[in-house]
Amino acid sequence: VQPAHRRTGLASELVRRGEAWMVARGLDEAATNTAATNGPLLRLFEARGYAIALTSGEMVQLRRRLDV
Repeated sequence: VQPAHRRTGLASELVRRGEAWMVARGLDEAATNTAATNGPLLRLFEARGYAIALTSGEMVQLRRRLDV
């Protein structure tokens, strides 16, 4: 998200819409990968119920079950 649009809820809305898209197609789990040092993204996804599922070097994968 561009700096001028940060802290406006835009990223949360994009994640929410992406999850809705996945649920509409019958998917029951979502995941994302990022650097372990990417605090803003980790906080965003953890606030939506994601948890770190895998760690590999400097990368982590967060996952959560989707409500289908």
